[in-house]
Amino acid sequence: MNIKKTLKKLLFYIVLLLAFHGSGQTIPTDSAVAYPQSLTDSVKIGDTTFFYQKQGIDKIVSRIDTTLLINNQEMTLTYKSFSLNDYCYKTPNDIDTTDKSNIKKYISVTSNNQYCFTFKSQNKVVSTTYISKKDFEKFRDNIIRCSVPIAPVLVGYSACRNSFLFKLWFGLMNSDVADNYFVVLDNKGSIVLKDFNNFNFGGHPELQISNDGKYFISGSGLYDFTKQIVPFKANPLYCTFIDNNNVLVFNDFVKSKDTIISLGSENGKEITSRTQTSHVDTLTDDAYIYNVSGKIIKTFKFHGESAFGMGDPSPLIQKVDQLNRFIFFDAIRKIVYSLNPGDVSNIETQNLSTVEKVEKPLEKTTGFVAVEFQYFKKIILYYENGTLEKYFMEN
Repeated sequence: MNIKKTLKKLLFYIVLLLAFHGSGQTIPTDSAVAYPQSLTDSVKIGDTTFFYQKQGIDKIVSRIDTTLLINNQEMTLTYKSFSLNDYCYKTPNDIDTTDKSNIKKYISVTSNNQYCFTFKSQNKVVSTTYISKKDFEKFRDNIIRCSVPIAPVLVGYSACRNSFLFKLWFGLMNSDVADNYFVVLDNKGSIVLKDFNNFNFGGHPELQISNDGKYFISGSGLYDFTKQIVPFKANPLYCTFIDNNNVLVFNDFVKSKDTIISLGSENGKEITSRTQTSHVDTLTDDAYIYNVSGKIIKTFKFHGESAFGMGDPSPLIQKVDQLNRFIFFDAIRKIVYSLNPGDVSNIETQNLSTVEKVEKPLEKTTGFVAVEFQYFKKIILYYENGTLEKYFMEN
């Protein structure tokens, strides 16, 4: 039994029971209600009428076709998603109690979605693989249950692992609310691995394959295409391979804490409210460098662009091939970090107060290597012989 899922459902039903003010009315369950046929359908349980909210996508298929050259042979991949229109999910929604005289109670009704992967070589089907959103419910069933069909996205192919990495989005209709997952298929179409990407809201932990194809990273950790070998710390915002053996991860430095407050009792039952407070952690390191064995090589503090939450730090991070460096800019403290992939344990820092500021951008013919960042304002760093010599910043 999935204890976490059961506790979630139990808490959900307790909220509904409280809203009924102890009337003893029965909460509808999957076995208590019939499948709805239209948006206007409703069901009466005791003295309470529940209105169906049908959320399905009829006859719409999200599909992508890609052709790759694998082992000197063309392989065509077709990956698509579609609704089964079975309306198998029935969940009582939160009750709007803003108007006490007109309280409506809803049952959200959604369908299972199918994800189909077809591999063809020389115009012959090599394999066809099906998975559905039910295969991912164990991770976070609340968004998955209500998600609409979205075609998988091919991240890449690993020749040394003979495996494909796909990204799957489970998103709500007409909304930017979504969860990000991935699935690994071998070149015969067998499912090798599936997991949650831990896509932090406001962050950017994209799936990425190492150049040698041996590993990939997600917001959850480092994988060897068959299993997770290095779990990352909570709340990752950005991660990238430094080289084939080391990974750079930035975590959110805003910490949140839930507090449960008692509002008293009604009909002998306690009524509570949950509030969330946040604070900026200015002491704990939030940037980590891991090697592929899981060892933490280096940690440091990086404030990014906001004193109230880093958000997506990717606009402030660049790999500069001309310098053979990773350059990232702490926009709050005006500090430039320089990371040499050949020596990941040593990160150089330089405060812009020690660098000459120019009043306008330099001409490209001046011989400097220019590194430009664009966040709330533009900043350009000018390097000469590997040394930061000047910078420009918009007022």
